[in-house]
Amino acid sequence: MAKTAAKKKGEGAPPRADGRKALLLYLHPEVTLALKKAALEVSKPAYEVAEGAIKEWLRRRK
Repeated sequence: MAKTAAKKKGEGAPPRADGRKALLLYLHPEVTLALKKAALEVSKPAYEVAEGAIKEWLRRRK
C-alpha cells in the first residue's frame, strides 16, 4: 500500500495537555543508546535529558 500524502494541518495526534509538540530527529544509533543509558542513570525519561541539553545549548548560543 502506498503512503498517503502529507497530513493536512490540524490532523494527527490531539494536542498534549502540557503543550509539548512532537519533533522527529534522526540520530546515530550510538547516540540514541548513550542518551537512553544516561537517562536511566539519572532516573529521567530520555526526552527530558535531551530537552535539557537542547535548552542549555540554546542558552549558551545567546
